[in-house]
Amino acid sequence: MKMENMLKMISFLCLLLLSFSAHAVSPENISLFIEQWQKENQIPAVALAIKVPGKNPIRYLKGTTTLNGTTKITDRSLFGVGSITKTFVAATILQLQEAHKINLEDSISKYFPEYPRWGEVTIRQLLNMTSGIPNFTRTEIFKKLIENEPNMYHPLSFFVDLAYEQKDEFTPGKNWYYSNTNYYLLGMIIEKITKQSLPYEFQQRFFKPLHLNNTYYSIDTYPTHIYKQQVHAYLNNKDVTKENPSYYGPAGCILMNTKDLLTWTQALFMPGKVLSSYSLDELMKTQAVPLSPPKPDGSRYGLGIYSLDIPNYGLVWWYTGVINGYSSILMWIPSRQIIIVAQVDRWRDNNFGLLMPGQKFINTILENIRG
Repeated sequence: MKMENMLKMISFLCLLLLSFSAHAVSPENISLFIEQWQKENQIPAVALAIKVPGKNPIRYLKGTTTLNGTTKITDRSLFGVGSITKTFVAATILQLQEAHKINLEDSISKYFPEYPRWGEVTIRQLLNMTSGIPNFTRTEIFKKLIENEPNMYHPLSFFVDLAYEQKDEFTPGKNWYYSNTNYYLLGMIIEKITKQSLPYEFQQRFFKPLHLNNTYYSIDTYPTHIYKQQVHAYLNNKDVTKENPSYYGPAGCILMNTKDLLTWTQALFMPGKVLSSYSLDELMKTQAVPLSPPKPDGSRYGLGIYSLDIPNYGLVWWYTGVINGYSSILMWIPSRQIIIVAQVDRWRDNNFGLLMPGQKFINTILENIRG
């Protein structure tokens, strides 16, 4: 009997060691694939970083800062991360709950008496997209504004008012619907509670302590030196780099380089680094997401983060952030302790899902990581 137990223990330890063994990445294969994929999709710049346990990140920087340009991107080059911005908003709200300044079950009526129709919506429902509040970015007014006045500044309340004029999607808590308005409201709540601006809060809570020295959030146009660091963004052939950040605000306007995006991903999922274990558990309480390509089937949404079961990898946490021209992805694979982040600066013909899980790019990267 003792021998049987010993054999079981040895078998268990072997499986454990195999699960967390050193991962072999095929740098040459990945490099060749990126170059081919970049050419096929006519993307000026692609940045990728892969972190496996016990090794320094492997980074790939391909292409130029402008379409048909000659200046190559560097490790300081900035891309828009789109809705990955929502992870910073969610983390701030959870930190405020840890400080007993807010409760996820609070209704938003105490913060927004001017929007009585949304009075029963809770903070949690804003975070996990179950509020039923309309998405202002889908309105014709928003589309015309960003097309005709891309450099114009608008306060957060301008876009929330625009959403309030629309019909609600459903009764709060009864369904799931992706609405950027939710995160504009959360941004306004953070400013009401802290009496500080979102740029200040992000800087003090995350950018400064985590040494995210190439990460920027602005409520208006960026300074010239930051603009010069940006890889230019393209919708088809149109340069949309200088669109005013207020059009995406707390729903999607952060700029980051790949190194900072990797650092943020690692910190966000490390208990005690950004969030307590309790808050991280809250972050990971997910809702089913209706089928909505190019999002992969089976996706679930937590508090500003997606999850997905991927064959051979198990449960994976991810976010693909998209704004005009830019797309970025963060991916955390707990079973292998692997982080993948990638960024591009052009999408064509409304093909904004290039970096979604289930698409060729991410599938190929995962195939080339062995463990």
